[in-house]
Amino acid sequence: MPTLLEISQPDVISAEWTDAPESPRFAPRQIHVWRAWLDDPRLLALSSDVLALCEIVEAERCVSSLERDRQLAMRGFLRDVLARYVGASPHELRFTRDRAGRLSLALSTLHFNFCHAENVALVAVAPYGEIGLELEHVRDDLPFDEMAAHFFEPEHHWGIRTTLCHTQKARKFFDCWTTTEASLQAVALRREADAEPVCVHRICPAESYLAALAVVANEPQFALWNWC
Repeated sequence: MPTLLEISQPDVISAEWTDAPESPRFAPRQIHVWRAWLDDPRLLALSSDVLALCEIVEAERCVSSLERDRQLAMRGFLRDVLARYVGASPHELRFTRDRAGRLSLALSTLHFNFCHAENVALVAVAPYGEIGLELEHVRDDLPFDEMAAHFFEPEHHWGIRTTLCHTQKARKFFDCWTTTEASLQAVALRREADAEPVCVHRICPAESYLAALAVVANEPQFALWNWC
């Protein structure tokens, strides 16, 4: 994993999660964040109908059947979301990869990112700007002080090390981890000519989960949607 960068305090997205529209449209400077649960049987059924052979082969490399099914559901979720923007069927979508292995949608200017942690999945979509997205399940069985000393800047390491409550220590660690990883993704994608700043925002997708979204945009607006 890369060494984490020091970042400024991100904002918390305060919008409520609502059911997604069938045909989403962007308001000015808006970014859409979609949420799904990967054990939803509808997603696994969808994935069996829409995924390309290469996506199925990739999922079959997972160590466990549980993770394989989640990977399949994640890619079905991604296809269904993006298809709603371009007016195509999910199985018709074609993806390309850049030299770093990042996916883009062929013949489309949409910007997107996706991730999952255990059972929770997120997809972020925007008409402009690069997107970093990171999601983690908060667990308390890790050596947080040692990990923070290795990965974090001294200020963040000290803040975690001096937190005595182990539950709070875990949340501080994963908060710093997600916000910084999302920032690193957006910075890596950002073009040198971009004048817009990298803005970082926290997302609360579910209990015991933390997520962060970083976007190359000035004063973005957000809509949080449940997949349905």
